[in-house]
Amino acid sequence: KTSSAKEDIHRSLHLQILSSFAEILQSTKIMMSDTSTDLAARLLNTVAVGRGSYVPNETQYLDNRLPGITFINSMREFTLKECTFYLRRLEITPVTIITHTTLSDPIVGSINRLTDTFISGFTSSLPIYY
Repeated sequence: KTSSAKEDIHRSLHLQILSSFAEILQSTKIMMSDTSTDLAARLLNTVAVGRGSYVPNETQYLDNRLPGITFINSMREFTLKECTFYLRRLEITPVTIITHTTLSDPIVGSINRLTDTFISGFTSSLPIYY
């Protein structure tokens, strides 16, 4: 099993667990914290592994893939850098979730890790406008 496959399974299980909790709480909507940086990396990864037909599902505002649950990508208009600056301005410490992707070496890592590193490097050089 490749690192990319493990990360895909992890993401799928994460969405399944969130939807299970939503059903327990009798909620039909889940707000996701994916920024435009996350979505751009996921879009490139989806195309790189040959699943280009899933791009609309990965990037749209409302994701209705699972029956009865709507995932809302409300942060998709903001970059990770913008969110980090906003949290620092409010004196809130940003939380980084340690995953298989963040622990792997970007040179030896998976396609997910390579696209994430590429997008993060690209967006870190962009200026922030207030």
